[in-house]
Amino acid sequence: MSSNRANSFLSQVIGPIGASALQKAMDRSPELRAALLPRVVLSWVGLVAPKGWDGAIPGIKDAKVRFETTVAKSEGMEAVYAGELEVEDKKYRFQNASVYQLAAAVALAVGANPVKLKGKVKDSELVSLGKSIDTLVKAKVLQDLMKADLPGTSAKPKAPVAATAPTAPLAPKVGAAPAAPPLPTLPTAPVTLGGAKAVKPKIKPLFPKSKVAAPKPSAPTLAVGKSELDNKCALCGDKQFERHSDRHTFVGCKCLNSLAKHVKTVINPVTQGVILTLKGWSEDDVEGLRAILSKGI
Repeated sequence: MSSNRANSFLSQVIGPIGASALQKAMDRSPELRAALLPRVVLSWVGLVAPKGWDGAIPGIKDAKVRFETTVAKSEGMEAVYAGELEVEDKKYRFQNASVYQLAAAVALAVGANPVKLKGKVKDSELVSLGKSIDTLVKAKVLQDLMKADLPGTSAKPKAPVAATAPTAPLAPKVGAAPAAPPLPTLPTAPVTLGGAKAVKPKIKPLFPKSKVAAPKPSAPTLAVGKSELDNKCALCGDKQFERHSDRHTFVGCKCLNSLAKHVKTVINPVTQGVILTLKGWSEDDVEGLRAILSKGI
């Protein structure tokens, strides 16, 4: 594989620290190296595929990809994509492609080489690393959104509305019927009728305001067992928690420590483990972190 292209892509998709941690995992064997880069590509493609993509492949200046969903994913049927891949001024069109075929094309563009895995990589290891990679890719996207302080893409400023000159009232047409007189309005202050003071009428609103405030959406939580607190990340080999005399605090491994400030750690008195409150994390991110903690090394 082209190491420069691959490293540039990894740095953009999972961040420099995550790319360095993944490099350590890839150094374990050539087969693992051949498997992990396409796995990162698959995770990125799977994340952006529902909304489509039209632009440069992250970190690759001379490679662009454009694709959109032609058949949406439904129960019992995977989504289908069509588009175009451009690498070094050469264009390759595709249609009726699955997400795996789409990821395979992008993987070749970032420098992956097809290598036959000779059964030297355990399926359990690939599954564990794959879940860690999914979490890293989503965490990088989450970090970018938090830095932008926006819930999605950058907001575009609205163009100012040009001021218009006041228009003169229209003159009545000749022969037109006279305008109807304005309707009388309800009195807004007490009035007197025949010398007696009238009482201002009280009009109840049809839809009174509720005094109960709508509950704010709660952040997802994750319960971590006592036996999982010392588990190490399968990619970088670091622990996720810092041990104190009376508690554990989530600090994150090298791959996830940038998100630690968004995590609140409290002791679980039942299991002697902890309960994490993960502000800004999606349910998929929580499940990815759960997989890392439960299947560490």
